[in-house]
Amino acid sequence: KAEEDLERLKSDPSLRGKIRYIAYGHTHQPQQRALEVTDDKRECVYLNTGTWRPIHEMGVSKHGFMSWNGLTYTMIYKPGETISGHRKADYPAFEVWTGSLKDS
Repeated sequence: KAEEDLERLKSDPSLRGKIRYIAYGHTHQPQQRALEVTDDKRECVYLNTGTWRPIHEMGVSKHGFMSWNGLTYTMIYKPGETISGHRKADYPAFEVWTGSLKDS
């Protein structure tokens, strides 16, 4: 789907080179993909946050399943905002974190 959206953006001259991120979510599979670097070196990235989701895996011994919850979240910073408490962004930046919770 990200490739389709990128092609749609490319076909609109008023948007060419202005879109840095295409963000999706609630697809169960978090991922980040490099889509394009424009002639003026602007990067376009696909960001998918996935969703809060249960994960079920069979143990390597093949005797039973184990479960936990997974979560990925994405932050997009505008120029001048502080990235993760460290430094100010010079250009639109992103940060993605994925974690798991096993509470019982």
